[in-house]
Amino acid sequence: MLRSFLPDHVYWIALYDAVLKVPKSGGPAVVVASLSTGAQNVAVDDESVYMGEWGSEEVDGFAKIVKAPKTGGALTDVAQAKNGVDVVATDAASVYWINKGRRNLVYKVSKAGGSPVELFDAGEADTGAYRILTSDTDVIWLNKRGVNKGSKDGGPPVLLHLAGQAKDIALDSANVYWTAWGSCIMTSPLTGGEPTVIAEEQSGPQTIAVDASHVYWINYDGTVMKAPR
Repeated sequence: MLRSFLPDHVYWIALYDAVLKVPKSGGPAVVVASLSTGAQNVAVDDESVYMGEWGSEEVDGFAKIVKAPKTGGALTDVAQAKNGVDVVATDAASVYWINKGRRNLVYKVSKAGGSPVELFDAGEADTGAYRILTSDTDVIWLNKRGVNKGSKDGGPPVLLHLAGQAKDIALDSANVYWTAWGSCIMTSPLTGGEPTVIAEEQSGPQTIAVDASHVYWINYDGTVMKAPR
């Protein structure tokens, strides 16, 4: 149930069967979309909420990418998704996801729908897929090996940083940030290079987000923290 942030709302999946949103200023949660067969992850753009949905083998071929208006409304199919959907991301034109299966494969499809394109192999299934995001040119994801990236046009992916036990990543226009399980918040350029420690001696940092000036994270004990980027 990974979350997605936009300037006005926070979005999340509740109990696998509904996408909800709440204003950042606080207030009651609102159901954006309900799913009868289970939701996997969520990503948001200016108009729609995108997610993976488990389907029936007879009707849906196990899984698919679906979308719904941010204001609420009916679900629309975007693409079939082989072997389920683990994590989802978007950019201006496409939806990206990593499948479940013996190999983690990265796919993309037009937001308007169509046939998915396999971009590259993201590794053995036991490496996991915890988060996927997009920069202007690349897909960036986190698994048990560390922080990885691959071109949106396909081709061999690269391991940016070994980051075993990292829990989450976030991006700005030039850098990637991650929570190193145990104690640290780290960052490095998206082009690669030596990582920098932003914060140490944290209590098991879990999820992470960034804005124009700060990095925010939640520790295992529930404390919400921030530090200058």
